[in-house]
Amino acid sequence: MKHLRDIFPECFANPEIKNICINSRDVKPGDLFICTNGVTADRHDYALAAVNNGAAAVVASRPVNVPVPVVYVKDTNKALPHIAAVLYRHPEKEMLLTAVTGTNGKTTVATILSDMMGQDRFGNIGTNGISCAAFNEPIRNTCPDADRMYQYLRRLVDAGCTSAVLEATSEALLFGRLDSFRFDTVIFTNITQDHLNTHKTTENYVKAKLRLRSLLKKDATVILNTDDCFFEREKKPLERTVSSAMEWRRKQIFGLSR
Repeated sequence: MKHLRDIFPECFANPEIKNICINSRDVKPGDLFICTNGVTADRHDYALAAVNNGAAAVVASRPVNVPVPVVYVKDTNKALPHIAAVLYRHPEKEMLLTAVTGTNGKTTVATILSDMMGQDRFGNIGTNGISCAAFNEPIRNTCPDADRMYQYLRRLVDAGCTSAVLEATSEALLFGRLDSFRFDTVIFTNITQDHLNTHKTTENYVKAKLRLRSLLKKDATVILNTDDCFFEREKKPLERTVSSAMEWRRKQIFGLSR
């Protein structure tokens, strides 16, 4: 169990913190409510509602009038993953992480991987929920925000998992939900036109998918689909990145075709 000072050592108040939450409706007694700015809502407006639901403290970037301790940070969205990592004791450092992205096939590939590797050691977070040998539960978003992602990874580690596969959606990549993670393996299934309601243009959609290339560990393995029309665009920057570090090894980038 953590206390507020474990996350913010300079705080005078030190209530016990059970979990973190960015949705006031989901807050339970003892939670730390973080006033992030969403796509359609500024959650500072819901700080009091969160406290009424039991929040023990609030993190904000502008003044909020609530009867619990408030910690002010410059940018709550950027602070969220750092807070989550501390509260849930950096589960990402205790396991190997694989990200699967693509317009089609993410769930299939992630499911095959977890079945092949063994669900007693290989967790899965995506469309079908959070699952491992110990539990299988639905989740709200295929690729959740950092508050839930770190919580889910901690649960997988505590259940004995040493690896996890995540479905990396274009929306999650666009809004930086995975920016605090670095992946050991990344798989691109394909990229076709989709989700233009969010991305507006195909070019924006492609750019969002390709953001995953910036989240690789130095010695990461990348698996690409040579049948994909964006294969060359996916591959070339990876070759430049690796070769510029004098570590280009073709075995690290696999091109798979039907």
